[in-house]
Amino acid sequence: MDDFAKALEQHDYQFAKGQIVSGRVFSYESGGALIDIGGKSPAFLPIAEASVRQVSDVSAVLPMDEDRDFLIVREQDADGQVTLSLRQLEIKKVWDWVAEMQEGNQSVQVRVTGTNKGGVTVDLQGLRGFIPRSHLVERENLDALKGQTLTTTFLEIDRDRNKLVLSNRLAARAANFSQLAVGQIGGGEGGKP
Repeated sequence: MDDFAKALEQHDYQFAKGQIVSGRVFSYESGGALIDIGGKSPAFLPIAEASVRQVSDVSAVLPMDEDRDFLIVREQDADGQVTLSLRQLEIKKVWDWVAEMQEGNQSVQVRVTGTNKGGVTVDLQGLRGFIPRSHLVERENLDALKGQTLTTTFLEIDRDRNKLVLSNRLAARAANFSQLAVGQIGGGEGGKP
């Protein structure tokens, strides 16, 4: 047994902030969960870091003994325990997906969550975004848009500043343009071809 303890002491467990590690829940605590990531001490996942969505019970989003990837958000404390996040790992994946969608000029569906005098705030898979009033198809009654799903394209993406600006108007224009068939005559200003 002493040889085993010495072998453990000689093994250098290096867990750095920003590193993605695999682990599984082995105990639920009042403020989160203890995760076995193969270190000397279990890692801790605070309840606030369990999901992009607000949860009151970690076990609802993270079943016991399920292998998952986690992002280390705080390095080892004096006891060798690191702090983990599923939420920040999910956000990182969504930002990566957003970048891919923007590169491919793809439109995305967003849900309107709020309004202000400048436009509407939206939710895009857990990321908070903004559509300026000038980039909305419906510009007058913004309150009527709350809870609605809109098709949008990207105007500005800044991951470092957590900034996501979208356009509903440009997405609608692109969709209408794509419906025109080659050789089709469009109704111009005069109304007659």
